[in-house]
Amino acid sequence: MDAMEWFKKISAIPRPSGYEEQITEFLVDIAKARQYHWRIDHVGNVCIDVPGKGRGAGKPTLVLQSHMDMVCEKLPDVEHNFMTDPIQLREENGYLSAAGTTLGADNGVGIALALSAADQANCPPLELLFTVDEEVSMLGAKNMQPNFFHGKYLINLDSEDDQVFTIGCAGSLLVTFTLPVAFDSEYQAQVKAEFVVDKLLGGHSGTDIHKGRSAATKVCAQQLLVFTEAGINFRIISVDAGNATNAIARLGKIQLAFATVEDFQKAQDLLLDLSSVNEEEKPSLTLKKNDTQAQPFDIVSHNRFIAFIYELPHGPLVYYDQAAGLVETSCNFASIKKDEGNNYIIKLFYRSFVERKFVKISEELNRIADRHSVKIEISDPDPAWPPQKDNDLLNIATSCYQKLFNRQVSVAPIHAGLECGYLEKLSPNLSCISIGPNILDAHSPDERLEIASLSRTEQLLFNIINDFIQSF
Repeated sequence: MDAMEWFKKISAIPRPSGYEEQITEFLVDIAKARQYHWRIDHVGNVCIDVPGKGRGAGKPTLVLQSHMDMVCEKLPDVEHNFMTDPIQLREENGYLSAAGTTLGADNGVGIALALSAADQANCPPLELLFTVDEEVSMLGAKNMQPNFFHGKYLINLDSEDDQVFTIGCAGSLLVTFTLPVAFDSEYQAQVKAEFVVDKLLGGHSGTDIHKGRSAATKVCAQQLLVFTEAGINFRIISVDAGNATNAIARLGKIQLAFATVEDFQKAQDLLLDLSSVNEEEKPSLTLKKNDTQAQPFDIVSHNRFIAFIYELPHGPLVYYDQAAGLVETSCNFASIKKDEGNNYIIKLFYRSFVERKFVKISEELNRIADRHSVKIEISDPDPAWPPQKDNDLLNIATSCYQKLFNRQVSVAPIHAGLECGYLEKLSPNLSCISIGPNILDAHSPDERLEIASLSRTEQLLFNIINDFIQSF
């Protein structure tokens, strides 16, 4: 089977982060059917040993690495259970997409490319390395033990541009705030209403962060401040915005209580105008009456909530080159969610090529949390992958690309997270590159895969493998 056929099979298998059991079983069954040795480690990573075949027998081992999980995002009106339902695929205008959900090309196509490569008549010994929970916490790569894989040459199959070889990536830092709230049963409201910001583009919180796309979380914060500064008598009842930490929030909802009809009408006239923020976006902002019976925040919680979330950043913080869209450090205001008690869980996701920046960021966020009496939890940073501008595998691959497509490939780091930073620490002499087909709007329901690009990337991978064999 070619990579597209493998990908269509993979798309039928539910694989949210943290629930990779079914895709694991699928891969192990393939290994058993072909009598390949396989192993699973204590966190669920899978490694399949494919013996060298044909001209590749006896050559150095090449690792083909991808992750098993996918980002699970869907449009509000789409009925889809990511735990049980297959992805509904659509082909249109040369692209493969899903019916109102993320496609999972990130990183299902990586798995597909690895399986396709393993079926070639000539290949060196391969280690097909599949990790868990990349999209949430890089749990698999982070907790992998030394010697789980042995090859000293690794191709990561998680990039999203077929004209770029990725040779480095940003590190990341997850920050979680816990904000307790109290409620006021005595507040007299003539109107209950719901504010909704919808139809934002969203997208990848790394590769799309510089494109000026609005985050629903930040829009909610801005809208609440506008109401406050206008002197409107209102209270928050509840807030729900954003979802995945590595996706720009597309949808936000705020339940509100207004003291008078006049306050509600004034608020309707003060909805934000986002038309000048990004001409590609066509956002919808509405404020409509509803009949919720829930109690509003008390005045202390209300004021603290607004002041706190408004102070939180979103977007590029430091550029290498703003005109070229080269971001050094960024923050994604990812989500605002209520827990089962009376607490709001608010998440920020930072990326930076300069890991020491995380120290200053942590210090500033601790000051903000102290100022508002909010609990803060800061994760251990995921490491950056320092750019490898000259290694044996990169030299083989760039030469191969030139011969195949009669043009030079761009070689660059990416403002996103790849597992190579962790894998390189496990194997310090690892030669590593990342490649992949054209995937647009990853981490959003608009995610789509260019079909011809997957074919080109598959051909490129086979040629790299052939040249790899000839080089040793």
